[in-house]
Amino acid sequence: MLTMLGLLGLGMAMGGIGMDEDTTAQSAGMFSGIWFMAASVISIFMGSYYSARVASFRIARVGSAQGILIATLFLGFFLYQTIMGLGAAGRAAGTVVGASAKMIGAGTEKAMQSPVISEMFEDRMADLNLRSEPRVVAMGLANRLMRGNTEGAKNYLALQAGITPAEADVRLNQYRADINQYMDDAKIAAGRAIRTTGWSLFSIVVLSVFAAIGGGMLGSRANLHSPIVRRTAALRAHAV
Repeated sequence: MLTMLGLLGLGMAMGGIGMDEDTTAQSAGMFSGIWFMAASVISIFMGSYYSARVASFRIARVGSAQGILIATLFLGFFLYQTIMGLGAAGRAAGTVVGASAKMIGAGTEKAMQSPVISEMFEDRMADLNLRSEPRVVAMGLANRLMRGNTEGAKNYLALQAGITPAEADVRLNQYRADINQYMDDAKIAAGRAIRTTGWSLFSIVVLSVFAAIGGGMLGSRANLHSPIVRRTAALRAHAV
């Protein structure tokens, strides 16, 4: 943990220097992810090696087993937020998939609380000379569309904007296309976030296991050739 904290601090310092230049958010995020993965692997290796040395194990298999235990405790502590982020991404994906049904059940007022959907309606009506406020017209259109009253929504928009029902129907199709595109983009983004988080977590776990086994084995072999207890006893005897 001490090694991890030190490496994270160094990564923050290096990341801060990089942000002073023309660094994109994607490259900054990639740097942070790679640095966190490398810091985790190095920290687990150091922790496993130190643990095996202090425990005075001389059998490589025992040191490796202890290293895996160290890796489990370490990852459980430091990757808690990552696991929570994966669960949040999954909940977000489920929310997007069932958004339409939830909005219908919650009513128009709840649906129009989404700033993105509200802005879609208002932007599409920006060039119209409406009788009522754009927000009111958007609410009325959303209410009729959610109840499946497409004909009523078309006539309502034609009346409010002073256009023909055919022109209103074209605009309603544009509204629906915008909303469907927004929903598809949100689902794709949620899925991409889940995949990225999952692969990152899997990679950290696999690399950390190898680092833990290697650190425990090296610590055990070091105890076989140069045990700490023998050195301590020799120093005490020399002191006496």
